[in-house]
Amino acid sequence: ELRNSAGCLFRSRLTKGVRVQWVNAHHAEGSAFNMQECEDWEVSYCAGWAVYSTVNDGETADGVEGSRCDRAHVHHNFFAWCGDDGIDFVIGKRALVENNVVYRAGYLADGRPGRGNGNGIKAGGLWGTNIHDNVVRGNIIIGSRESGITANDGFGILIEHNTTIGNKRGYAGRRGGDTVRFVGNLSHRDQRAALIDNASGAKPTEQGNSWNLPVTVTDADFESVTFDEAWRSWAQLVAAGFAKLRPDSDLKGRG
Repeated sequence: ELRNSAGCLFRSRLTKGVRVQWVNAHHAEGSAFNMQECEDWEVSYCAGWAVYSTVNDGETADGVEGSRCDRAHVHHNFFAWCGDDGIDFVIGKRALVENNVVYRAGYLADGRPGRGNGNGIKAGGLWGTNIHDNVVRGNIIIGSRESGITANDGFGILIEHNTTIGNKRGYAGRRGGDTVRFVGNLSHRDQRAALIDNASGAKPTEQGNSWNLPVTVTDADFESVTFDEAWRSWAQLVAAGFAKLRPDSDLKGRG
């Protein structure tokens, strides 16, 4: 357990092959896990919550921050009440982000909104026209102040088979054109399911997402959509059937 830090709770910089597992990191003036300019690293089965930078009103406090990283695997983690983003690969490439839960990104634990970006997962951006080759798969994002999952200005990003619930926007993508793909994603209770634009002249690819199909998503499609704020692990959500489709849901097999 790491807690009550005046900076990041766990930080590694200019390293290769670092693996972080089974760590609870919470209450800090910085990111829970800061993996700056690292290569071939992993954060898994961890939890990070209640991280916020008061010096810039939340701008630099993420659950996982992967600035200028190469080849990362972030999986089976839980992040909540992160002042900036839950998982941030704004400048990072060849990352696989899968089976994570992000809750209330961009908010403080007492419910007040911060002024950080407020995205559940930021999958790319600020890399010119270079390809990120990042994959975001099988994540559950709940209640973000802005987008659940955003490709931002990134290129070469696959966002597939994720579930977003109750965010301002479920999904967002721009500038990367058809090098960015949204495939088989589900949006429920989001104020807007997706904001996908074509500022670069080529629109991101959308295939088999709930907002592209003639389906209606309701609470009855899920085993449960009741979130317990005491949860701190992926396993607890799985055991409760949170965001799991019911056997009789007409969404099964559609995207």
